[in-house]
Amino acid sequence: MACNRADYLEKTIKSILKYQISVASKYPLFISQDGSHPDVRKLALSYDQLTYMQHLDFGPVHTERPGELIAYYKIARHYKWALDQLFYKHNFSRVIILEDDMEIAPDFFDFFEAGATLLDRDKSIMAISPWNDNGQMQFV
Repeated sequence: MACNRADYLEKTIKSILKYQISVASKYPLFISQDGSHPDVRKLALSYDQLTYMQHLDFGPVHTERPGELIAYYKIARHYKWALDQLFYKHNFSRVIILEDDMEIAPDFFDFFEAGATLLDRDKSIMAISPWNDNGQMQFV
């Protein structure tokens, strides 16, 4: 998931490609860009290993409550659009989502492989996530 930060996106892509080599056929890569920032588009299109998608939605945003940040609504629209593309257009049954400012650990794909097994076995599990706010140093 990207918008206008090509420098961050490049670090993320390189991090993914570093550890994705052995599982590339299981985990095809997609970059979904919200908007038309030219550097992000150019960077994404420079990689043969991924598929580029562009979300262009310039429609008005109507917030539910006064004072709410419009950006959250725009981000939510992008997520919905990208997930619809992956689930309905490309027919994936599950996806891994990363934003453009993340770098992954060497065991990232192993974590999701193990999580997929649990997801298939236990219908009470709705999602697998390696993110945990409590995993930050000040909370450990």
